[in-house]
Amino acid sequence: MLCLYDSETNSIINYPRGDEEPVVGLAQRYEVFRVVEQDKPEYDPATYRIKATRTVDIAAKEWVWGWELVQLPPALPAADWARFKKTVMAHPSVNLAIGGGISQVPAAAISLPATLLASAAGADVLDFRNAWLSLRGAELISVELLAEVRALAIDCHLPELFIGALGGALRSDAEYLGQEWVSGDGVLYRVTQARNEDGTFREDDPATTERESLVWEAVE
Repeated sequence: MLCLYDSETNSIINYPRGDEEPVVGLAQRYEVFRVVEQDKPEYDPATYRIKATRTVDIAAKEWVWGWELVQLPPALPAADWARFKKTVMAHPSVNLAIGGGISQVPAAAISLPATLLASAAGADVLDFRNAWLSLRGAELISVELLAEVRALAIDCHLPELFIGALGGALRSDAEYLGQEWVSGDGVLYRVTQARNEDGTFREDDPATTERESLVWEAVE
């Protein structure tokens, strides 16, 4: 199979004939290249993925249809929810926080174990986060306990969304509306549209990587 190489645009175009006979009156910018189809290599899909490549070999006057093997990143360890739940629910400080919350924030204290179990089963972490933040807002979860529970969640390879719900991570740049972050002192922040002093929406400066149109605001 033949094709044409356009030396002015460095691009490949279809051969204008249905056979491989010469093209009459071909402009000098075009060169006739042969299409070379390489055999698909064997590979282990558990460790590699394969993608098709198209390479122009000007010296050989070939358009090579080849393959590239891309090694897959190592699989992440499975989330160890069982160890996390067992450790947290048996933790004396967590139980003291739940006990103290019965009188201060009863709904949060009662729902925390159930929402933790639901999160482990794949449910949305929103209910757990709300219960956890309520206990933190009542100053029942110390900074030290937060750090300990967060470290345990990371060591158990729990999902980033759940770890983020615990709070205490460094705040990232504002990237999109609705983005959330929980501070180390238990305050929930959400990205909203930034405004100028006159109330108009602020625009991004294309000369900077920062998105001036977005701002972190504490959620009351």
